[in-house]
Amino acid sequence: MNKQEFDACFSQAVEDVKAKTMNNIQDALAKFSNEDGRISYDKLAMFAYTESLAYTDELIYAVLSKILVTE
Repeated sequence: MNKQEFDACFSQAVEDVKAKTMNNIQDALAKFSNEDGRISYDKLAMFAYTESLAYTDELIYAVLSKILVTE
């Protein structure tokens, strides 16, 4: 796999993961809100942290899965 093929694979994986993430973000955010729908700063920070980890894990897995299938 050359750099151009990898870049295309990576770009597609980013789009796939981003679409999934955007569709599920409100559901995930609801877990951190109170009954009024408000979120405290510390819970918002925790949400951002956990979502960043999840996004990173999904992106790495998506890229490696595409590369390993290609090879």
